[in-house]
Amino acid sequence: GDGLDTAVALVEAMPPSSRVVVSGVGKSGHVAQKLAASLSSTGTPAFFMHSYEALHGDMGGVVPGDVAILVSYSGATAEVLRAARGFKEHGARCIALTASHSTPLAAACDVCVPIGSHQELDHNEIAPTASAIATLALGDALAVVLSER
Repeated sequence: GDGLDTAVALVEAMPPSSRVVVSGVGKSGHVAQKLAASLSSTGTPAFFMHSYEALHGDMGGVVPGDVAILVSYSGATAEVLRAARGFKEHGARCIALTASHSTPLAAACDVCVPIGSHQELDHNEIAPTASAIATLALGDALAVVLSER
């Protein structure tokens, strides 16, 4: 399944003691931290786990029933892909927040919420500007929809 509605359903189906783990690296990691904070402040138990740290011992706190949201615009960041596999091995379901359904991260996760393709605003078109704003907006939409149910 794919899309925001499927992601909402996946989080809503979590057992009562479960949490949402939001993960990413680099600028996507900063966006992931903000999403974890928005989820927490709107009533969805959530915390941020850096994808690199997840691969070096922090994943022990992830339990079956948890849902991991992995943030990577390219959908090809090695640490995020490895973290997705690790979260699944620990029994978590995974949601990809990535550019499109065709990224490796989308394939590695149970659900993909596509961000879409965005031209970055800096003169080199490399700094995550438009893509970061789009990801923040989708993350906030997810948090708000979950808070209203």
